[in-house]
Amino acid sequence: MNVENIVNEYLKANGYDGIYNENGECSCLINDLCPCSGPMDQCYPGVRVPCDCGDHDYHIVKREGTDMKVGIRVGKRKKFDVDAVYFNKDWAVTNKLYSDIDDPLKFNSDPDLYQVTHIPSGYALPLKDNLWSKETAIRLVDKMSACRAKWNGKGKPPSKFTDEVKPMWRQLKKEEGLT
Repeated sequence: MNVENIVNEYLKANGYDGIYNENGECSCLINDLCPCSGPMDQCYPGVRVPCDCGDHDYHIVKREGTDMKVGIRVGKRKKFDVDAVYFNKDWAVTNKLYSDIDDPLKFNSDPDLYQVTHIPSGYALPLKDNLWSKETAIRLVDKMSACRAKWNGKGKPPSKFTDEVKPMWRQLKKEEGLT
C-alpha cells in the first residue's frame, strides 16, 4: 500500500470528495488524486461544491468550520444568507430555521434542530418534515449527495430529481423513528 492509497482510503472512510490546496492553486477528486504530480504535504481533505467562478466544474473546499453561507429562500423573493454547519456537493445543513406557519420570514434558532437546504436553488426541504438532529441532517446530506439526478435550482425540480430524493429522505425518517 502506498501513500496515495492510504490518503484515498482515509478520504472515502471520512466522507470527503477529494483534496485541495489552501493557496487555491489546485484541487482534485478522490478518483484522480494529484494529477499535477505535486507534493501532497500542502493539501487538505475537502468536499466538492458547485463552482460559481466559471473556470471549473467544481471546487474542493473545507467541509466543517467553513465560512460558507447558504442562501435560503422563503417565498418567491426573500433570500437570507445563513451559515452552513456542514455541506457536501449540492446540499447543506444549517441551524437557522424559518417558520412557515405564522410568519414565513421569522427565523427561529434552536441549537438542537437543523434543516437541509438544496444549495443551487436555495430551497430548504419542507420545514414540517425537515427538522433533524445535527448528526441525522449530516447523514441525509451525505446520502442525497449521491443522487444521480441533478437540479440546477432553476424552475421546478425535475421529477427524476424528486423521485430520487424523496425516498432517501423518507427512509432516513423511518430509520430515525420520525414517522
